[in-house]
Amino acid sequence: MNHCVTCDKSFRFKDLYDKHIITCEFFSKSKREHDREIESFEELPTSQDQYKLIQHLYLQVAKLQKEVERLNDTMLIKKRRLIIDWLNGPSNYIPSHSFVEWTKSIQVDQDHLQYVFANGLTEGMKQCIHSHLDSNVNAPVRAFTQKPGTLYLFVKDQEIDVSSWKMATSEDLDRWMDRLSHRFLQEFIKWQLENADLINSSETEKEKNLEYMQKINGVGKQSEDRRKSEIKKWLYVQLEKNIENLAGNEYV
Repeated sequence: MNHCVTCDKSFRFKDLYDKHIITCEFFSKSKREHDREIESFEELPTSQDQYKLIQHLYLQVAKLQKEVERLNDTMLIKKRRLIIDWLNGPSNYIPSHSFVEWTKSIQVDQDHLQYVFANGLTEGMKQCIHSHLDSNVNAPVRAFTQKPGTLYLFVKDQEIDVSSWKMATSEDLDRWMDRLSHRFLQEFIKWQLENADLINSSETEKEKNLEYMQKINGVGKQSEDRRKSEIKKWLYVQLEKNIENLAGNEYV
């Protein structure tokens, strides 16, 4: 037998007992307990009220999202400002040359040219820059983990004769890339003059010369923009440092 301890009733069958026990326990509760349970059940809102509630919640979420974006922008500006302040602070090193002077000192030689012949202008420019970075410990270009994809340049203001660090602009880097690619072209013309007899010795050599010329010049504006973008990303990876490891408590 299945015995109900609430009302002292017994049932032969378990399924009947299970049905009984649910209602019996409910009705055996005190009136106050019933009133509290009834108050806990709110009336379901209408479809229009539900729509208004969803709209209200959406506006709240949108407002919070804008606030988060504003705070993120503020933090980025603060972080950018802190990096510039640290770079221009008294505890940081001062490069011996400005960025423009440094880029003008980059030499393109026959080894770099041969690398272009084998791998293309982009890889040749990377190799040239890399060898120059290795020979210049105090290079006037830096990058930090805290500002992904951003380069900092040590520049000189010619009008007031003052040097300082600043964030690199696309124009700064494009002028450098253009100058460097022009040097490769100059070195290629020099190579052509030195190897004129070889170039004209056979159709095969003439075809090679045309192929090398295409690699030196690149292929159209789209290829040039892609090359510049790739080199900038590559340069950031080469230079990236964690400023917190360098500045310590100065960078908060």
